[in-house]
Amino acid sequence: MDIDYHLKRASLLSEQTNDFRPSLRKISEEKSPPDKFHLAALFSFFNGMAGMIPLTFFLTANDYWMHKLRDTRYENYDLNNKTTLQQMFTSVSTTGTSVPSVVTVILSMLYGAQFDLRKRFVFTLGIVSSMFIVFTILVEVDTDSWQTTFFILTIGVLCMISAVQPLFGITSMSFLSRLPVSFMHINLYGTTIGGLFGSTLQIISLSVGKNSTEIAMIYFTCGTVVMCFTLILAYLIKYSPVVTFYMKTTQDVRPKRHSLKEYKKVMIDIWPIIVILILPMLTMGLGHPNITNLVTSEHYDKNGENLWYDKYFVAVATFFMFDVTQLIGRFFGRAHINENNYWWYIGVTVIKTVFLTPLYLFCNALPRHHLSVWFPHDYQYNLIHFSNCLLLGILLTNNFLSVPNFAKENTELAYKMITTLLIIIASVSSLLNPLIVRLL
Repeated sequence: MDIDYHLKRASLLSEQTNDFRPSLRKISEEKSPPDKFHLAALFSFFNGMAGMIPLTFFLTANDYWMHKLRDTRYENYDLNNKTTLQQMFTSVSTTGTSVPSVVTVILSMLYGAQFDLRKRFVFTLGIVSSMFIVFTILVEVDTDSWQTTFFILTIGVLCMISAVQPLFGITSMSFLSRLPVSFMHINLYGTTIGGLFGSTLQIISLSVGKNSTEIAMIYFTCGTVVMCFTLILAYLIKYSPVVTFYMKTTQDVRPKRHSLKEYKKVMIDIWPIIVILILPMLTMGLGHPNITNLVTSEHYDKNGENLWYDKYFVAVATFFMFDVTQLIGRFFGRAHINENNYWWYIGVTVIKTVFLTPLYLFCNALPRHHLSVWFPHDYQYNLIHFSNCLLLGILLTNNFLSVPNFAKENTELAYKMITTLLIIIASVSSLLNPLIVRLL
């Protein structure tokens, strides 16, 4: 779920509330130096991409994982007869990355401000870039004889990435909140491109690459280049006059400490927002990507006679479809939810959660163990997936942008509470992902 994007959009709205820090308003009235070589703008853009790429990038590389975790008696994998490791990769990876995320987000909020922003950027981007380099090298390594070890190693790397991503996200919000709002807009463009980057690159790699190894090499090399370039920019921003100016002017700003009474008041004020957010999170394991990555085309032929059904179906119909519908949802999302109409939005969310999302379980997700396939045709799956993703994008965007309608002067605190709550809920609910896969 693309929460990072919505949080950044939310921070733009905080400028319109009374909670926005006066010191930053004063800065906007001062004359700032020019953005030499567009260094700050470049970093803001690639910062947005780097916030989206790491975890989604690994999950989108479906062809690579199917090849690496295939039945090693055969050269090519068969989506109709997935191995246990192929079945469990997405569910175990989302479950395994949950706990590190929760721990890091709590530690980041408590102690993150004690460390220099640029050093935090270099630290987090350095770790993620190193992991990308490692996996780019592993593409050419024959792991068939130590497949289970490779599986465990991959999950460990994903856990490490998920541990540093919350720190990177919080650092990004702190950094961008000190700059003019134009840099936040640039960052949003980077976030949007980052969401589409992985799925689009996977499709291009499938088209250009001759086999799974070549496809993965193109894919991970491009991801490594983007992450390393962002790391270089993170180091170079100390030479940016505009960044130096705003960092120096805001260095004495300290986040306000809130009382338990304030937290309770905000929780009561924004309860409709919380309900609309939590319901979809509770059933994420029933949909994308836990189940959708297992959906196979009805026309799939392991011999590869039809490229669309055998090669491109999962990349386009599942992952690219999700990213595009989220983008559409953002376009139509507005701050429309208020105290007069929130029941309508809660109703739509309940319908989606209870009736629409569980339909994924009855699509052609293979292999099957217990449940029957009610929707065997591709057009049925496409319709279910499109409807779910589009509704999710619209509801999330409307919900995040409508927080100020309920929180009023406590908007900034409300967003912090929502962020922490979502990470905890997502982490707890993801523990059921492997069981849901076994339920099929």
